[in-house]
Amino acid sequence: MFCGIAVVAAALFAVLIVISLGWLSPEGLSNFDARLLGYDVDAAQAYLAALPDSGRALYLGVFRWLDTVFPVLAAFTIGGATWMIMAEHHLVRRIAALGMAAAYLVMDLAENAYVAQMLRSEGSVAQALVDRSSDMTQLKWLFLGLSLILLLALWRRNKGGAA
Repeated sequence: MFCGIAVVAAALFAVLIVISLGWLSPEGLSNFDARLLGYDVDAAQAYLAALPDSGRALYLGVFRWLDTVFPVLAAFTIGGATWMIMAEHHLVRRIAALGMAAAYLVMDLAENAYVAQMLRSEGSVAQALVDRSSDMTQLKWLFLGLSLILLLALWRRNKGGAA
């Protein structure tokens, strides 16, 4: 089951990348979701000014829908695999290990909500909104990375112990 969900999540991620590079990167600017190190108000304003109305509609429509489904499937896959690998661990440790994948999911969904607010804004975007959105973007990538590192470490440890 997790393999099938992982394949769907990977396919959605590939589609998100294609959409991002093909339609949501005006003048070579990365979309908000792809900026691992975040962005400031000037960068947000520049991106919003360069993004055509069709790009804004795509970002708020199909892209946002896919970018809502993807993190749910990714977190479920990472969390489920972590849960299964930790089958021999105490329940509290297993639940705690799920925290990274859950934090990733929460940050990604919060980021999506803030980005949608920025895309719907007319005129300049408030500093506080950009700061919150940028923080969620950075935290999303941090927790995704940490959850994958944890999963890899657990997998390597179990693989080494089974040999």
